[in-house]
Amino acid sequence: MFNIVLEKHILNTYNMKKREPRARKCMPIAYDKLDAYSTKAIKSNDRYERQFALMIAVGIRTALRFSDLCELEIDQLRQIDGKWFLVGTAKKTKTKYQLVIADWLADELIANKNSNGNMIHNYGKVFSATWFNRRFQKQFESEHIEAIKQGLTIGAHTLRKASALQLLQSSQYNFNAIVNWLGHRNWDVTQKYLMLEQRELNLLAYAAFK
Repeated sequence: MFNIVLEKHILNTYNMKKREPRARKCMPIAYDKLDAYSTKAIKSNDRYERQFALMIAVGIRTALRFSDLCELEIDQLRQIDGKWFLVGTAKKTKTKYQLVIADWLADELIANKNSNGNMIHNYGKVFSATWFNRRFQKQFESEHIEAIKQGLTIGAHTLRKASALQLLQSSQYNFNAIVNWLGHRNWDVTQKYLMLEQRELNLLAYAAFK
């Protein structure tokens, strides 16, 4: 009996050590604040700040996951009927996307490309999510402190959430549009992802249609 209990204890301890800690959920930041910073910082003479700002500017306008965002190549930028689009296949979901972007942002991406055709790059290497998250938390320090107080964090996923919440308001709470925008299975997944309570949604929707 003792040996069985001991073996179970050892097995549980082993499993606990191997189990990866759950990542904290990312707190959204106001779209306007991210937009104001990124559109200004894109013009910076600091090369890393410019790459960082480009990731934010594209991220909040497209809701691309970081794995897709940091590997954008020039052949994914296409002009169709006078408008610029980012075209590709999402790495995580394998779904195709065609996302419109502003002319000025397309110009910045073209001007920033390197000889290999990467539009966001770190001297030929891909930026890591760790690098981005650390810089993001430093740049938006007050929001990071507030997130920690709530048991949350801020980082790459904050861009997707800011993009989705902006669309939620501008679309007058078209839930299907948000689900499709984020590539989720259904609204329940999206609601949990955005950390929105049903009561909060009811109040926001009521204010929008009042």
